[in-house]
Amino acid sequence: MHLSSLRYKQQKPAAADSLLPYKENREMKHIYTNAPASNIWKVPEPFRAAVQNSQLWKSERSQGLETTACWPSLFPKDNRQDVSFTIWCGNDDGYLLTDYFGTQVEISS
Repeated sequence: MHLSSLRYKQQKPAAADSLLPYKENREMKHIYTNAPASNIWKVPEPFRAAVQNSQLWKSERSQGLETTACWPSLFPKDNRQDVSFTIWCGNDDGYLLTDYFGTQVEISS
């Protein structure tokens, strides 16, 4: 599959009484990680700089690793559930990206 084949697929709205996807019971089936670090060029800005500012990225590069765990993906057992892509980024960049997207604190300790 090529990324150019990714398209928004319009679906019927979920029933009003159904759980929001992030509140569903989710069990993990697969975790993908250790991508070639050379693929960092595929990560768009501002995410690329944020990843490169992460302690994980810097540690991997200082150890001479050719792979990175900075953008893992988690696949659920239920194929109807969404896949989660995560990026590891520098702490300050995390706050900047949070502000950029206008996200709100949900839980704090």
